[in-house]
Amino acid sequence: MKCYFLSWKHKGNVGYVAYTNIKAPLDHELIEIIADSSILYFDFTIKEVTETRKGLIVNDRFDTSANIWLDYIPNSLAWPLMSEKMKNLIDNNANKEDEISWISTNVSSGNEVRRYYILKFNKRPDVLDVEETLFVKGTDVIIKPVFSSSKILNLSIFTKSGYGNLWKITSSLFVSEKLKKAIQKEKLTGLEFSETRVK
Repeated sequence: MKCYFLSWKHKGNVGYVAYTNIKAPLDHELIEIIADSSILYFDFTIKEVTETRKGLIVNDRFDTSANIWLDYIPNSLAWPLMSEKMKNLIDNNANKEDEISWISTNVSSGNEVRRYYILKFNKRPDVLDVEETLFVKGTDVIIKPVFSSSKILNLSIFTKSGYGNLWKITSSLFVSEKLKKAIQKEKLTGLEFSETRVK
């Protein structure tokens, strides 16, 4: 059995990131505020981000011919922000054991506004092979996860455990081989995969 870490695709020193239009609370506070919502109470705006030796430069104006409407778009909250196409593909490939839901939000660029979706897990994950997973000594902080094949057998998308409520909305996403192949077949943009260990 194989599973894969799903991450944002990074190339070059210029990228496009969706920034919130509010000063958001800390992650764990914000997750509690929106945990039972289906619509986010704030929106995102896409900005150009350039990496330089002096740090990041964020611009509101950028090349309008660039492909900014990615299916998996990086954002200032580091949340799993997905296009409707990606949401539908995940829903269509989900198993009964996948306990997920979605929170919708608007993402804008100039005068254009599109609907995007944030993936939310509804059940604390129990997916690790605890004996094989590498933890910070004396804590439950995961350095390198190893997943249990029996625990992920009927899951298409999942996350590892997180502190407090941080497992509910996280960019630490792992997918089954079936879902990976479906995503690749549809040529979804803005993401890449790396294989992770399963015992």
